[in-house]
Amino acid sequence: MPEKTINLYAKALAMLSRRDHSQQEIINKLRKFTSDIAQINATINTLQEQGYLNDQRYSANFIEWNSAKSGPLKLRYQLKNKGIASDLIEAMLADSATDELQVAYALWQRKFAGKIATSPKEKARQIRFLLSRGFSYDIITQVFKLAHKA
Repeated sequence: MPEKTINLYAKALAMLSRRDHSQQEIINKLRKFTSDIAQINATINTLQEQGYLNDQRYSANFIEWNSAKSGPLKLRYQLKNKGIASDLIEAMLADSATDELQVAYALWQRKFAGKIATSPKEKARQIRFLLSRGFSYDIITQVFKLAHKA
């Protein structure tokens, strides 16, 4: 049975009009409509030439949207899963003006109402929370030191 002719460009443009996507996300979504890789690549190239699809812009926006609730480790992991190149991720994270310690401390205060852990079980819970948000153990120890000073 022959494949139905679908305007991939229109489909991709509709996706991009709702929100920004990475190149790999668009490729994965277009594969649902056709198995013709040449047609998908032509669509991707057209979108890039017209400026509608740009992994650098996507990465910068993604970091800006998520840096208030995630640390660099989690952001790096999420962007890698979206098909962004490692060197681009590192460059965008380096350009990010977010203070990792301030973000981690604000998240900790919001989640635990600024209550310092009194038991090892509670401290482990707080550490797991910050680790799951993508903060390094060094930053987490600095958060606890900052909390003790406050």
